Amino acid sequence: MVISFSFTEEQEDIRRAAREFAEKEFTQEIALECDRNEKYPMELVEKCMKLGFHSVAIPEEYGGGGYGPIEQMIVMEEFSSVNPVLPLPALPPRLVLRYSYSMEVKSRRRNTFEELQRVRR
Repeated sequence: MVISFSFTEEQEDIRRAAREFAEKEFTQEIALECDRNEKYPMELVEKCMKLGFHSVAIPEEYGGGGYGPIEQMIVMEEFSSVNPVLPLPALPPRLVLRYSYSMEVKSRRRNTFEELQRVRR
């Protein structure tokens, strides 16, 4: 039995899209502006949310991408390879997702996932 550690075609598409987004949005200029102003540009979070990068690992039934932890790590890795700090607020913490999955009551789980999906203005 041969085990392949290659990404699937769909995972490669996610990787390419995440890299393209990161190279366009997580620029050095924005990072310097964040440091100077001591403020994070929430429009980056909104863009990530609109493109679904923040919800890659959330089940489809709750409005997410329906992928797993590998796809979430692909997005995190591509974002962080462009800029190691800027993307962090744009991605939901894995602890929140893990806690939400463990909830016994599906309605509470749904509320948590839906809250993660809302674009805050």
